[in-house]
Amino acid sequence: MPLNLRIAIFSVSIILFLVILYFFRNSKMPFKYFLVWMFPVIITFLMAIFPLAFRFFQNLMGFQTLSNMITGVILVLLIFVCIALTVFVSNQNKKITLLIQKVSLLEKKINEINK
Repeated sequence: MPLNLRIAIFSVSIILFLVILYFFRNSKMPFKYFLVWMFPVIITFLMAIFPLAFRFFQNLMGFQTLSNMITGVILVLLIFVCIALTVFVSNQNKKITLLIQKVSLLEKKINEINK
């Protein structure tokens, strides 16, 4: 892997780590989202530090160039993040629906008491 590509990947992973850490420390990101985002950051960091390991996977999976494999890895990581966030949003929707139902029942009871 060319040195400039390694430096770029390393820089991006450090910047992403700092941004994610900033949001987490300022209570703008819950721990479960912090973990979801840390997984891709760690993978990109490892790509920059240990390029020979990824060269092995490049040959194993049949990629012609390492840059194509890096693009593929990043795409898979983003798909992972999207799926994880979709699961979290889906769970939140269920909780919101349940909360709305509970509030509606409480309002009904209050209205019945006040009549």
